[in-house]
Amino acid sequence: MDLRQLRYFVSVAELRSFTDAASRLNIVQSALSRQISRLQDDLGVALFAREGRGVRLTRAGTRLLDAATQLLLDAEALRSLVRDAADEVVGTVNFGAHPSDGNILFPLLFKKAQKLYPGVHIDPVQSMTAELQELLVKGRLDLAIITFPDPIAGIDVQPLARERFYLLAPANMHPLPSETCTIQQALGVPLILSHLPQRERSNIEALAKKSGITLNVGVEADSLSLMKSLSMLGYGSLLLPETAVLEEKGNPAWHATALSDLTLTRYIARRVTPTPSNAVTCVHEILMEEIENLKSVGVMF
Repeated sequence: MDLRQLRYFVSVAELRSFTDAASRLNIVQSALSRQISRLQDDLGVALFAREGRGVRLTRAGTRLLDAATQLLLDAEALRSLVRDAADEVVGTVNFGAHPSDGNILFPLLFKKAQKLYPGVHIDPVQSMTAELQELLVKGRLDLAIITFPDPIAGIDVQPLARERFYLLAPANMHPLPSETCTIQQALGVPLILSHLPQRERSNIEALAKKSGITLNVGVEADSLSLMKSLSMLGYGSLLLPETAVLEEKGNPAWHATALSDLTLTRYIARRVTPTPSNAVTCVHEILMEEIENLKSVGVMF
């Protein structure tokens, strides 16, 4: 077996589809199938079984997936180690963030990194804090912006910035048309929230319990774009940080009410072992510069 075959295998395993994996890898499906067949022949086991229009991992495939993923990460770390010895700034930086701030920060990071360090590739991942922390621990992320972090060995977590919260709803349906409100007022209206046990939802549940309020949750959804679409259809208001409402604040179809007594703290989390590569260090520096720019225009503080 070789690293290329393992990379192909991981892509098929993650996407559960040869067609989708071939598209991601930018190769023809026949070439992908041929390499997977060679890998299975070399190992003497079947790694996938057909399931509907896709595939599923066999027991042997499941066992290989974690080991192959770690081996690919180790190979990339080895490349970075050698390149760093030559003071090169090249390699892949796996960066995670919540969709609310990722939608703002990723384009900024891509633009500046491409200009300053053309040999650096940023691989973005958007998810909730729990999954981002898990990916950091497994070594699949180098950096992540998270909220409500857990103390985890091997992960350095530092405060990054704070944001205001807003109650967002369609302008013609907004339950609190004033410019500001309290968290108690915001929690008393019908809301669209993420599912439990997402810690973003858990934190809102804790605030409601502390205030003696029973939440009125009309719909649960974890996709930011879906939540906004459902709100526009009248299913409830949204409690969102400022980076998630920047476009809507300037749109007359929406009304955003600032919460006077609630803010969100974002943290930057980094793996401390192995030693971050030059590429990770440089992307981290770019991130800090862009955060300062957002603070200067009042989006964060």
